[in-house]
Amino acid sequence: MKAPLILAAIGSVLLSAQAMAATYGAACPSCTGGPTGTVWRQAAADVSYANFAAVNDTIVLCKDSGSGTAIVADYNVDYAPPHPGTTSPDDVSWNYTQGNVGVTCADLGF
Repeated sequence: MKAPLILAAIGSVLLSAQAMAATYGAACPSCTGGPTGTVWRQAAADVSYANFAAVNDTIVLCKDSGSGTAIVADYNVDYAPPHPGTTSPDDVSWNYTQGNVGVTCADLGF
């Protein structure tokens, strides 16, 4: 009788651990082009790799546009390469971009 209860408890812990995704953020002053482009996605993949992110974690990048708007882009981690390994822009997918008028990336905590 104890074995099924213990297995059920372990299973519920594993399921709850899998459901928790992490978010990692970074400023990206060198990002050029649009947030859906290769440069931004490669930067997001590099942030993912540096933080040992897992599949389904979130990467958030911020760039000051120079016109008083902080551009924030949100990405999903689709592939987490092994360490050591290499990254690719295809490791992440773009979710959305938000412009924050009147603030900088530093104001937003990046």
